[in-house]
Amino acid sequence: MHDDLDVSSLSDRELRERIQWGAQESPAEAGPGLDLMRAELVRRLSAREAAAGDEPGGSDDPGGVREPARPMPPGGGAAIERPHTDAAA
Repeated sequence: MHDDLDVSSLSDRELRERIQWGAQESPAEAGPGLDLMRAELVRRLSAREAAAGDEPGGSDDPGGVREPARPMPPGGGAAIERPHTDAAA
């Protein structure tokens, strides 16, 4: 990678291609530029989300993680009761 590369002048596509190439190379060949390019791409994507007014993981975000619905216990909202067993039997 080039040490004098200005990552802000690259398009998103160019950044992604260079990141992919750098990830396939050895860490010595990729150098710290790979981390800089990843950080620049994340910064751009975060700025776009903020400008659009979207919050990552919001209720309308199909890629967000949501907590699954918990099943209701039989008989309503009370806690599920375990059957009592007689330990002496």
